[in-house]
Amino acid sequence: MKNIIVSEVDRLHTLNEKLAENQLSKIEDTIGDTHKFKKRGNEEQFKQNNKVLVKLQEAESSVAGPSMNNDRLILEENIQARVTDSEIAERSKLYDLSGRMAQFLLASESDNTSKLFFNGFRRWENFIRAQGHESIPAQPVHVALYITHLLDSGATYSSVNLAVYSIKWAHNLRGATDPTENAFVKNLREARPQKRRKDPVSSEMLIKLCEIFEDSNDLLVIRDLCMILICFQVFYAMTNSVL
Repeated sequence: MKNIIVSEVDRLHTLNEKLAENQLSKIEDTIGDTHKFKKRGNEEQFKQNNKVLVKLQEAESSVAGPSMNNDRLILEENIQARVTDSEIAERSKLYDLSGRMAQFLLASESDNTSKLFFNGFRRWENFIRAQGHESIPAQPVHVALYITHLLDSGATYSSVNLAVYSIKWAHNLRGATDPTENAFVKNLREARPQKRRKDPVSSEMLIKLCEIFEDSNDLLVIRDLCMILICFQVFYAMTNSVL
């Protein structure tokens, strides 16, 4: 009975982690890109949204704390193994410095950046392990296929960049060969199609719209047309005043 309960709790924890990752990914895609604003109020709202995103990422990182600590231990073990391979004697000054070296490497990025990269790497790890392959050291072609998956899923340019930098970050910390230096990966980073901007509403469009309903006696149609024309006039005046 105890085993059944533990198994069910683990299953629910895994489902919650996947749900959190999906929701964060959607938020990143929405507000992760660089934008320019004409109105200060919109810019302030955008900054506030980014702060909310950072807090959500911090919350997810807190849930993933044990995994990040495990990653830190792996880094320390990797450094100690390399120090030992270089024929440095234990209890020597150089050997004692290996622990500090791991701390400095982990502190090479700000806490928020490290958490962001760690979560980005976890998404890659979950994806590639589900396909039966290792996340570190990663094969360049596997990373390229992962980027292809992101592009097919409609990921933004910033989300693709985050995935690449997260994989690079994790490999660099462990002293593994960086798979993101592969030509396939580099070219795919630039393959993100640019979003086509919607054409602005012109006065000619509004004239045609009014002509379509010029014989209408429906009050709702007339009301909507009036609202459209008034809004167009207001935004037109605001744009001209800014310019």
